[in-house]
Amino acid sequence: MMVMPELTFQSNLCCYLWDLVDHGIDDALDRIQGETGVTGLVIDLHCPPLEQIRPYPGVLPRTFRTQGGAQFQSEPVCYAGTRIRPVVADWLRKRNPLKSVVDACRQRGFRVGGRLTACEHPVIALRHDTAAVRDVFGDRSTRRICPINPDVAEYFRGLVDDLNANYGLDSLRIGQLGFAPIHERPQCGFSLGPIESWLWSLCFCESCRQLASRDGIDMDAVSKRVSATLEQALQTGSCSNDMPEAFAERHPELGAFLEWRSQQMHNCMIALRRACRCTLLVEEHAPSIHSGLDVRAVAHAYDAYSIACDPGDGGAQAVERAVRDALAVCEQPARLALRLDAGQGCPDHDVLVAAVVQAARMGCHSVDIGNYGLLPPVRLEWIRQAVRFAHREAM
Repeated sequence: MMVMPELTFQSNLCCYLWDLVDHGIDDALDRIQGETGVTGLVIDLHCPPLEQIRPYPGVLPRTFRTQGGAQFQSEPVCYAGTRIRPVVADWLRKRNPLKSVVDACRQRGFRVGGRLTACEHPVIALRHDTAAVRDVFGDRSTRRICPINPDVAEYFRGLVDDLNANYGLDSLRIGQLGFAPIHERPQCGFSLGPIESWLWSLCFCESCRQLASRDGIDMDAVSKRVSATLEQALQTGSCSNDMPEAFAERHPELGAFLEWRSQQMHNCMIALRRACRCTLLVEEHAPSIHSGLDVRAVAHAYDAYSIACDPGDGGAQAVERAVRDALAVCEQPARLALRLDAGQGCPDHDVLVAAVVQAARMGCHSVDIGNYGLLPPVRLEWIRQAVRFAHREAM
């Protein structure tokens, strides 16, 4: 059953799990509660490889590095229908502090949300060759996995079921669900045009080829059209200034493939909704011709639509523009969640306060402010001021 979003305005602080653990779970949560006033935390539950400089004194290592992966120990029974299993992040080893963090949050009255990056999944792409996105030439991505692959789709459902069953999250955010405009940018002696970048990003993995052919799509014609267009660009160094939508209209075999792909992504989203027993948020995507996912067509399958907003681009005005644009997708502000960066993109506390207050004033579902482990400690006071005024405005 669909979990409808709460009407009261929520303020969340985004966190990496390792920062909460290395700062000391109780110390970190006491600091967050006392110095920010937020109503909840959002924890990244699956991370890509990254390096992070940490500003808090005494926290070691000062530069944190991880190869990425799941931020929890998986429950095998949840993945019985797939050959793919979560790859646990290297820093965790055999530890599983997520449950302790959730319990400690509950003791303090915090709501706990999680965030999953779906198809931007380097550790899975490298470990499971058949799960990776492949271009028309058969070259695989080292970063992205194909959501149409049955093992991948079942893996996503397993992740959602695992997190719901074992950690009792209040909400779950799904990001990077679908295909990317272009998954890698290797060196090239000329600039790819919009058509060429898009065609190179289309997935021709074994699952896409077999399943689309089964459903009546002429995949030989599709692959010939795509490869011929790319070969011409490679041989001449000349690219079209046309746009993908117009190109697809001129080539009906390609248009049919795109419609089929969109239906597969629709089915994937519905399956995630059925598996999720908490509030489900979907982050904004590239247009459907790139991602394959039409977020408007599946609006009934998620509770809130999450968009990034740069507060440094005008404060309250930036939020107003972002909300106005997003309403074309989610229709109601109460189904809209904003992600705001209190770090490099935010010049001062007045801008952050104005942005968060405007989100509350416009009736948004929530704001997710990032990121605790990256922010200079003084900026926790910025967040406290913003949250205090926003909750007052939302009353």
